[in-house]
Amino acid sequence: MKLSPQWLREFVDPQGDNLRLAHDLTSVGIAVEGINGADENTTYEMEIGTNRPDAMNHYGVAREASVIYNVPLRAGRGETPGSNWQFRLYC
Repeated sequence: MKLSPQWLREFVDPQGDNLRLAHDLTSVGIAVEGINGADENTTYEMEIGTNRPDAMNHYGVAREASVIYNVPLRAGRGETPGSNWQFRLYC
């Protein structure tokens, strides 16, 4: 699965750079198996076990990062394209 650390940072403010974040996620079982690109174009190649469906998306991985770094997790916000309907995710 591919994830963008920049998108993760929309939900949480982890300490350190993308390499440090990848290392810290891997150390708690959210395995970053590869890093592609640099800076804003970085993507993580991740291996998420089938026993962790909660971490199979950006918000779930951001939740893990918020626990690792003991920082708040921002609520997810979004819009449905072409609609006036909006939603919020709460944990």
